Amino acid sequence: MRELSAAQLIIDQTPVVIDSEAVAAAAGVRLALRGLVVDGQFRPAGRWDLRADVDEVECRTEIDGIGVEQRHGADGIWNWRIRLANRRQTATRVAAVLDIEATDGWQRRSWLAGADGLIVNLPPRGIGPVWSLRPRLGTLQLNDPAASTTPMAGTEAAVIMDARELAPGEQHVVLWRAERLPDPAAAARGLPRWLPRRLELEPGAALELDLPDAALVHHGEAPGVQQVLVHQGTGTTELTLSLPYRLDALIEAVASATEQTGVRSDEGRIAEALVLLHASARGAHPDAVALAEETAQRLPPTDPLAVITAATGASTAGWYDGVVPAEFAAAAQTMTGPGGDLARMHVRGAALLLGEATPAPPRMATSPDQVLLRLGAGLPGESDGLSPAEVGELLAWAATQPDEVWAQLGPAGGTGEQLADLPGSILDRAESWALARLRPQAPFSVEDLRAIAWLAIHQQLVRG
Repeated sequence: MRELSAAQLIIDQTPVVIDSEAVAAAAGVRLALRGLVVDGQFRPAGRWDLRADVDEVECRTEIDGIGVEQRHGADGIWNWRIRLANRRQTATRVAAVLDIEATDGWQRRSWLAGADGLIVNLPPRGIGPVWSLRPRLGTLQLNDPAASTTPMAGTEAAVIMDARELAPGEQHVVLWRAERLPDPAAAARGLPRWLPRRLELEPGAALELDLPDAALVHHGEAPGVQQVLVHQGTGTTELTLSLPYRLDALIEAVASATEQTGVRSDEGRIAEALVLLHASARGAHPDAVALAEETAQRLPPTDPLAVITAATGASTAGWYDGVVPAEFAAAAQTMTGPGGDLARMHVRGAALLLGEATPAPPRMATSPDQVLLRLGAGLPGESDGLSPAEVGELLAWAATQPDEVWAQLGPAGGTGEQLADLPGSILDRAESWALARLRPQAPFSVEDLRAIAWLAIHQQLVRG
């Protein structure tokens, strides 16, 4: 092998560049070993020595007495092999800390479950080729603190491998494989066969697993997020179940809390006003409209939720003398993303109801495939940075689209065979995921209020 400051491999006609810091990158993906957790302390990687031949790049360093060797190899599939060797005179507990990131506007969907795992980097738009990454040797640290032996303190890495006790001279190997696959459905075929497609359950429903050497039935009683540990000969897999709270109950709780404590003075007032309007429409809170209007006097016209609140209040409760304020209508025209689309739609809808000059049909800044990709394309796990509020916003946007749009993205339109689940199921699962992560009673965070507001818009649009 030749010593180099950087190197390049060609894997499946895709250039992979490994730089002097041993960071390997291709379009849409970036891999790096950030450091090690050594006897409970995070130690960053230092200087790397790079060597390369035609189909393999080797990177070597030492971290706190632990020899580290990375090998990036190309045999049609990108193999990332990490070997840890204990050069100390005493037994040492070691865990590799990895960065596996989506780049270039791609988005990462991660199912990191201990003995099993799958990371899929999805393109920004278009149901097409993806990066699929799976651990082939080594297990992932469980999120369950009772099952975890490697502290997270001092690290913010995306992936932490399970810790291993290495005797002096002992070695441990971790192997990941990265593949370019044609679509999310192809990536899903790498999941365990016993894993159910849906981990979002109604409270009281049973989760049934048909494992190779056993069966498991779990009854999730209370709403919220629950963990189930599946023990097998290959290790322990942690399943995260989402059992949704009822949206109507959450809206009721917000309205009741506001009646008791008064309207908020922080950023949460923007979403609170809209939730109060939805509560008043249910008839149980006669003071909700007045409370919402009190809040609405201080709404900034820079937030899509504020624009939607102003338009809804003007058209249903006669706020602003029954006219959508010009500053809100103007602000809506420059807003981006699904929230901007929804703000423009609400302004136009209010204008129609109030008999004002009707704006032209709003242009759409979002597309259905972008929504499905952001929600994970039917794959299990979590999408980086996706919050319940963003899920609610995406679902509200999705509810504005006719059934024919989603049918075209299903099996009848051909795209459904490329997704890991049907479009309707992806949307339904996302709603359950979001509702399971909200606080069911006061005090509500700003994030909770925004999620409830967007989900209430979604519910209203679905019900018509």
